Amino acid sequence: MLNRDGRTKVLGLLAAFLVVSMLLAHDLRPKHEDFLHAAQPVDVKEIADPYTTGAGGATPFQSLLPVMLGFREVVASLLWVQADDLFHRGEYGPILHLVREIAAIDPHNLDVFATGAWHMAYNFMDRRLIDDGVDFLKSGVANNPQVYDLFFEMGYMHYDKTKNFPEAIKYYNMARFKPTTWGKARAPLYVHSAWCHALERAGLIDASLEAWKETDDLARRDPEGERDKFVASASREVSRHNLYMIRRRTNEREATWLEWQGKGPEALAWWQKNVDLAHEYLKDEPGRRDIREIDLPQAEANVARVRSGNLKRGAPKNLHFDYTWKRISPRRLMIQGHMDMVGLARVTVLFRDADYEERAHHPHLSRDDQTTYKMANATLWQDNLVQVKDGKFHYELKLDEDPADMDRPAATIFPLKSDRYELSVIFDPRLQAADVQDRFGWNGEGLTDDHYLRIDPSRTGVVAGQHRPLRYLEKTVILKNGDIV
Repeated sequence: MLNRDGRTKVLGLLAAFLVVSMLLAHDLRPKHEDFLHAAQPVDVKEIADPYTTGAGGATPFQSLLPVMLGFREVVASLLWVQADDLFHRGEYGPILHLVREIAAIDPHNLDVFATGAWHMAYNFMDRRLIDDGVDFLKSGVANNPQVYDLFFEMGYMHYDKTKNFPEAIKYYNMARFKPTTWGKARAPLYVHSAWCHALERAGLIDASLEAWKETDDLARRDPEGERDKFVASASREVSRHNLYMIRRRTNEREATWLEWQGKGPEALAWWQKNVDLAHEYLKDEPGRRDIREIDLPQAEANVARVRSGNLKRGAPKNLHFDYTWKRISPRRLMIQGHMDMVGLARVTVLFRDADYEERAHHPHLSRDDQTTYKMANATLWQDNLVQVKDGKFHYELKLDEDPADMDRPAATIFPLKSDRYELSVIFDPRLQAADVQDRFGWNGEGLTDDHYLRIDPSRTGVVAGQHRPLRYLEKTVILKNGDIV
């Protein structure tokens, strides 16, 4: 039993520990006080007990801390230190459980949700975890609905990772007029610009054009809504230029499709719009040499050409798209393909269990157990950046190594537990650069194929008042387990 001096020393150490913990929590959560106004009351009964189930195990101090302080953010910050340490040591397994624990303790810490989702969807380089990142952000949005931050993160996740542009549009749109954590009444203009870009990627060109007009107008009349004058000026330049570009490309592409059909007067009207557009821009910025010396002369030349009856007749390009595959070693496949086009483009390579959805989703399990089951039994890989150069592409599908070079056994990323797999190669015009879209259109208006053309009415775009379903190319083959291993 401790004497009086011993008890005094223990209490002194405990007090010092608590003070250091509070200071540490303050330093580890920058801007936390700024976004506490977004906090909603949380029923303590709904919060998981991290002091007995934490990834690192409980200590007497961890158990005493919340009781003595009533300050759950301190514990969340201490666990966040542990998660950061695990990440830098490359121990990724416990992080998923840990960040979920931290979010349960401190559900208004925006950084935990944003960084945790980023770990899941990006840093692990495991396509199966993108859904976990999305689900994690959903809980963050639900707990922090007053500020724009996590709505924007969710929009970007769908724009960049899932390629679910309607969902990106939804979350960007909700983010636009929510306040910031630094005291502004609305989100920064880059959030509005992201909304416009997502509309364009979805093929909703008329809506995107109107969105750019709205964003440009906001940039002009509310510069005080940005962090500082420099950002306000740059944002205005960006919105003005993007509005000009989508209008110009719409005019050019619509004129092209009409010329293909021999509709000279209608095409002439669209080319004339580009002449008028260039003059309009030069009124605001007479020093723009690219518009004065390139865009305007080209538009005037096209007006003169079409007016003279010289139409460029054409039709959707048959790309004669195809690919082959072969196993070059166990768990390694070589994919080689071709499509009749010049220049650079990109295709998507998708490999997954034929029954992936059944393997990956088990709603009767807890979230952690769902993830554990999926990681042990489901296989998924997707690369959206496979380059096509002058009509040829090749891709080595490496199921025998860790894609993130973290020394994880390949079987932890690609379990290959199924009997059958789908291997797909996809050419989606909505994912292409502007110069490729100039030839094939936002919705695939300018492409066709003898065998692999797909038309998807569920992803219909709208251009010049016309509803146009997405036209894309896809070839899917079924592989057996023995074909791979």
